[in-house]
Amino acid sequence: MPATIAGVRVTMETGAEPRRAVIFTRFSVVTGGGFAHTPEWYQRWRKFLPKAVRSPLRKRSAPATVADKCRMLFATERLRRRFHLFETIALPSIAGQEDRRFLHVVLHSPLLPGPWRKRLDDLAATHGFRSIAIGPEEDIGERCRAIVAELAEALPGDDARIASVRFDDDDALAVDFVGRLLARAAFAAHGDVISFASGFTLHLVDGRPPRLHPSHAPLNAMGLSLISADPSAPATIWDAGNHARTARERPVTLMPDPGMYVCTSHIHNDSLRFSRRSGRKSRPLADAASILAERFDIDAEALGDATP
Repeated sequence: MPATIAGVRVTMETGAEPRRAVIFTRFSVVTGGGFAHTPEWYQRWRKFLPKAVRSPLRKRSAPATVADKCRMLFATERLRRRFHLFETIALPSIAGQEDRRFLHVVLHSPLLPGPWRKRLDDLAATHGFRSIAIGPEEDIGERCRAIVAELAEALPGDDARIASVRFDDDDALAVDFVGRLLARAAFAAHGDVISFASGFTLHLVDGRPPRLHPSHAPLNAMGLSLISADPSAPATIWDAGNHARTARERPVTLMPDPGMYVCTSHIHNDSLRFSRRSGRKSRPLADAASILAERFDIDAEALGDATP
């Protein structure tokens, strides 16, 4: 059953399992409110700073106005690296999903400079994701809830369940992520959150050789999902608030499935990500190439100059 969801022609399967996922990616969105950003100098030098001054310095370094945010987010070197990570890490993992019952929506700023906007549009045409412009004063949650409502309405039956997924533009999801998520969604109630805790951290920091580390992080942002099962009150993952504090207000299911995400750690992360020291379980990238290819459809050689 074909339907148009958020401007994309989607083929809906008929049957007794009306479950779908909407994967939301924010790509350099300029917001009018708070802004989480850790600048490059802080990433490089924070370990040398006294603990008492780390937080105040980090807060003061965040851009305050829309113009300041645009200068930071749209800096040529930053966008070059973000697009490289998006194209070599995030998008291959979405293209490789074995279960195709999902819609990928990429939210971006209408202020994105022309050449970069064209590059994003070209990627949308190639990969089939829906590109939606979100202005600084627009409500991201409201726009995303409308997409979830449209998708639920287009599904057959009266038991539609939509899993909205948070997915950053420099991370990756395992190729069986959508299938495992939707299988669990069948047993979730409206507003429940699902978190896949086990995955990998890919360190691309300080010019060192990339390294892949096993990671276990409950309520991480990589693929965190919220189930919407009430057509009269559609909800999305953005309604869950800060991912680290989600369990304070909502039921959360922690999934034990291994190797479900890749989280990249690099100096261009907009938020500070904890970098574990290399340990006995750390694998050099050359040895981890098969994991990246088999679990995430990532070509390790294509990462190229992704390391800052």
